[in-house]
Amino acid sequence: MNVYQKVLIRLYEETGGRDSKAVPLKDIVKELGFLPSYEEIFNRMSGDGWITETSHTDEVNITPWGVREARKVEKGGGDNTREVEKSSNKIKSEVKELLVMTEELAEKATDERLKAVEDKLKVVSNAVDGLKKLL
Repeated sequence: MNVYQKVLIRLYEETGGRDSKAVPLKDIVKELGFLPSYEEIFNRMSGDGWITETSHTDEVNITPWGVREARKVEKGGGDNTREVEKSSNKIKSEVKELLVMTEELAEKATDERLKAVEDKLKVVSNAVDGLKKLL
């Protein structure tokens, strides 16, 4: 779990997952020992759409996206950069194979080659669906 996720989880606990409850983010960041990085943490979490500012200084509300991310992190998900990269590389590999197969199909169209292209398209589509779930 990275720093931002730790702060998000604490924010989620403080708000009870309610996006209408404002909490002092600076106090949470200080409590967790990350006060020197407060501005960076605030900017990143705000940029990711996890929090919104209130009219009071250093108070924020968690957003529905922040709630969703916090729940995902609690379940052991979140910070899935590595999985996204692996999934993207799998799609790239499958598409390269599809390209070779379509070139072969263009050279000599047969039912067998067309079926192979259709099957590979399904594999690519499933890989894209898998990536969507990670994002």
